[in-house]
Amino acid sequence: MTDPQQYPAQPQSPGYPQGQPYPQGQPHPQQGYAQSPTYPQNPGYPRNPGYPQGRPYPQYAAQPSTRPSGGSLGRLAFVIALVALGVGLFVTLLVPLFYASVGYDVADAISTAIGIFVLLANAAALVLGLIAVRRTPPHLLAAVAIGIAGASITIRLASWVSNLFFYIGF
Repeated sequence: MTDPQQYPAQPQSPGYPQGQPYPQGQPHPQQGYAQSPTYPQNPGYPRNPGYPQGRPYPQYAAQPSTRPSGGSLGRLAFVIALVALGVGLFVTLLVPLFYASVGYDVADAISTAIGIFVLLANAAALVLGLIAVRRTPPHLLAAVAIGIAGASITIRLASWVSNLFFYIGF
């Protein structure tokens, strides 16, 4: 009585007893698989009428991109944005020391002058980043420069507007 879950017997390999591994270094015996049918070389389909029978299709050289790469411009925008961010943070940390050492009026003038420089540098980084994104890849540094410059411009303008309200007296 055979169990219905039992697998059928495995075929015997020629020259080797069942259950024994093939010797190392010798190829496995080839099984007799059915050969795939051979297809005729010319199935009878009409050739492309635009090209003569024996001529190959014309080869076209790859055209170089006429648009300049945005990599170097994006890198420049990224560096400008980082420098402007660093200068802005450095001045923000030094303004309390300026207040104590040179007085409020001088510290405010220095802070405003450097703030204008940082705003212009961030505007330049934003414009260069937008130009670099419109060019061919890579876009990563240009996109980061756009983010840094845009956020820095927004923060700087919001800070100046809040100071303006303080000076006006709202």
